[in-house]
Amino acid sequence: MSRKIYAFVFLLSFVEYAFCQNILVNPGFENGEESWIDFSTNPEHTDLSIDYSVSHSGNASAKIYINDTLEVSAGWLQGVNIIAGHHYLLEGFIKTDNVQGMVFPYLHFSDQSDSLLYGMLLMPLNRTTNWKLTQSRFIAPENSVGLVLFLLFVGEKGTGWFDDLSLIDLTDTTAHQFSINFSETIGEIKPFLATNCGPVRPGNPNDLTSKFQEIGIDFVRTHDYYGPCDIHTIFPDTSRDPLDSTAYYFASTDSVIEPIINAGCNILFRLGESWEYEPIYNVPPADFEKWAQVCVQIIKHYNDGWNNGYHYNIEYWEIWNEPNLQHHWDGTVEQYCHLYHITANRIKEYNPSLKVGGPAIAYIYNASFIETFLDSVVTYNIPLDFFSYHFYNFANPFDYLYADSVMKKYLADAGLSYVERFNTEWNTYVYDEQNSIDWGRDDALNAALTVSAISYLQDSDLSKAFRYRTDEYLFGLFRDNGDYSYSGLALKAIGEFRKTSVRLYTTGGDSMGTTILAGKSQTDDKINLLISDNSSIANGYEFVVNGLLQDKIYKYQTYRIDNTMEWEFLQEGNITDAQNIIKCTGQSPFVDIISISQTSGIAEDNIKSIVNSIYLYPNPFCSKTSLEFRVQGSELKDLQLQIYDLAGRLVRTLPVTQSPNNTITKVTWDAKDDLGKSVSSGIYFYKLKVDDKFSQTKKLLLLR
Repeated sequence: MSRKIYAFVFLLSFVEYAFCQNILVNPGFENGEESWIDFSTNPEHTDLSIDYSVSHSGNASAKIYINDTLEVSAGWLQGVNIIAGHHYLLEGFIKTDNVQGMVFPYLHFSDQSDSLLYGMLLMPLNRTTNWKLTQSRFIAPENSVGLVLFLLFVGEKGTGWFDDLSLIDLTDTTAHQFSINFSETIGEIKPFLATNCGPVRPGNPNDLTSKFQEIGIDFVRTHDYYGPCDIHTIFPDTSRDPLDSTAYYFASTDSVIEPIINAGCNILFRLGESWEYEPIYNVPPADFEKWAQVCVQIIKHYNDGWNNGYHYNIEYWEIWNEPNLQHHWDGTVEQYCHLYHITANRIKEYNPSLKVGGPAIAYIYNASFIETFLDSVVTYNIPLDFFSYHFYNFANPFDYLYADSVMKKYLADAGLSYVERFNTEWNTYVYDEQNSIDWGRDDALNAALTVSAISYLQDSDLSKAFRYRTDEYLFGLFRDNGDYSYSGLALKAIGEFRKTSVRLYTTGGDSMGTTILAGKSQTDDKINLLISDNSSIANGYEFVVNGLLQDKIYKYQTYRIDNTMEWEFLQEGNITDAQNIIKCTGQSPFVDIISISQTSGIAEDNIKSIVNSIYLYPNPFCSKTSLEFRVQGSELKDLQLQIYDLAGRLVRTLPVTQSPNNTITKVTWDAKDDLGKSVSSGIYFYKLKVDDKFSQTKKLLLLR
């Protein structure tokens, strides 16, 4: 199917959405505040009004203005009834001006008693001076009967506008229409198979090394071991001399680093501390120079053998974690910039080839922190090999791609486009202490969101993405017993898919969670398809595979991850260039991986054409006989002419080389066996073997 046809199909789907009933009342604020309720945590510093001078369409929009020195939450809300399990599409337009904070829609699901079931964050914005469309498709959680849409501004200063909101109950179950072209490549597949914490952790009886290798995890970030790899564990007495080897305790950190290396993974070593509810160690060090020297000694231990150490050649070193959050840094942004400045320079002075980076910032909307940090890097020429950030989101996995584009622009605006970008923490499950359900945690929804997010990131130049995390109840790739969680199955699917690393052009995905990745092997004999659907109402898909070799048979096998199948066989079949459609039913959320391999045979109809075209002469014969056949449009492999005697014993095997297309192929038997000895008169049989499944047998009469 051509790209123009797919564009037309997309247009039709948009028209279908447009004519669905909008559940929201007064979605464009043309009737003022009707059906909307305004709120603010600090009304004195907030202006909530209907703006008749700014609008996306019509003549009005909802305006939120904040001017304070502390963070304020303000906005508009509207409640509607919904149906649990139904699929909804939320769309709206957002515009911002000089925002310090974030502007975003937020969904609050409730049950019959109006208790909060789940809060769903949509893409936060803070640098959108023009109107931007935000879209999210979602499934209403079990037991939910109500939804409150919040139009939020959380921050200190700036203005945000909302306009043309719509909330639609989706009903069109038409199957997705996907396609790939086997001959149209668009680069290499990026794995994004990194995680936080390695295969072995103190207190956990599970050794996950084999599963790390099965997935193909290539990088591990050493954050949140809660003891190992924390600076206060390695150098517990800050009053001691950092050059004194006896002041260090490396045993617990060694015990987790070595398994990472043994699993074949690279390391990004986080220099800092694990999360603390009440910061004890996550405070600015009393002596920044001493702290930096401790970091250098840690590097020496793992790279240069210092203090009975190792030669692991760890290249990447990240300075601190989430210093814009009080649980991780009970200090100012200026203090963090100063610590980063000193530590990065000391590391580079020790070994210029090492890569240093940070700030591992939480929340990409913290413009003030990001800009202050990047300004200090530029002003003082501080080393910054990679810029690291974190992003947790739920509703729309496309937002991971958008978030990275925001970070890319921050770096470009600072003149640092050459700096690599690392997402050193991400997860599609958003934990909320008020949650009363595990929806989206260890289920097919999490798997689908994960695969879709990685699929979207293929179109970025993000260098690395580290899943948070390996093992832990809320976010783990593995359950407490060591089995794969749905999150882990998603990464396993990515790892399996990446075995066909040459990326192919695809059509049919969207920007709301339905994705398709296609890759082929370097030898062109295998294709993998990775399909993810987190929330659409479509009943499965039809997949057109273009560009297959003519008349060849390709076998496909489909495995599925959904709420009833944890990576289980679903279906199999054959496709050819003439019959090249794979059909599969299913309801989101699910992930399918389809493996397509070329067989040694050709289509059965073409086999019949070969058999019907065989000409044998002379027969009977006295010294030689020849077999001829003609095949149009076929390229055959493993052709053999086998001669058997009347007792069924194999007498002679003759290889057959096919002549060019639509010309006669001829093979002659000289009445000799494989040793070159003439055979006696009698009845013989020839068998033309086309492959392991097809052959043709006829009788020969030798008269001497």
